[in-house]
Amino acid sequence: MTSASRSKGNSGSLQYRTSWPRPATPCDLVPLWKGEFVSFDDWVNFASTRLCGTSTLSGVEVSAICVDALGRRCVTGREFMRARDEDAFPVRYFWECVPAHLTDQEGQNR
Repeated sequence: MTSASRSKGNSGSLQYRTSWPRPATPCDLVPLWKGEFVSFDDWVNFASTRLCGTSTLSGVEVSAICVDALGRRCVTGREFMRARDEDAFPVRYFWECVPAHLTDQEGQNR
């Protein structure tokens, strides 16, 4: 069956169900920051070594998520150049997040 399967209801009409019976519970996530680039030149010189992917237990390589000082995601060189031009460095990076309730007041992982 597909993610939206059909079933006959009590009235004989078709009712569409979703594949998951209830929506996900929202949760505030906190990034586990691993480092930052203090300038555009720092990113140019060290991105290839600092952002080398990390692998999951199943062997899938995971890319780092980079966020500039204005909270925008930086994925391509164009976005890093925009951060440079708009004085939005440092650009911080992380691979994982944890629910906010699992961190202490200083934002450190327990």
